[in-house]
Amino acid sequence: MAQSTSAIASSWAEQAAPTLRDRIRGIVYTARRHPNMAMGMFIVFLAALCAIFAPVLFTSDPSLPAPLVRFTTPGSEYWFGTDNIGR
Repeated sequence: MAQSTSAIASSWAEQAAPTLRDRIRGIVYTARRHPNMAMGMFIVFLAALCAIFAPVLFTSDPSLPAPLVRFTTPGSEYWFGTDNIGR
């Protein structure tokens, strides 16, 4: 004879919630099946990390004039050289 709905509901409720290990396996499985999505999510995650930590990563003001270093050629301090204001 068929199970009653309360028996089915109770058997469904007894199932254990997925563990952290199961969730990580699911994420890895999805990333392997969809590598383009995984790469896109990595890029978005990296951009978000840069946005969050921008005040720590970039401490100098890029538009601050430095007249003593006008028209400096490219080197170790100024990778692309400087312009007429010393930026």
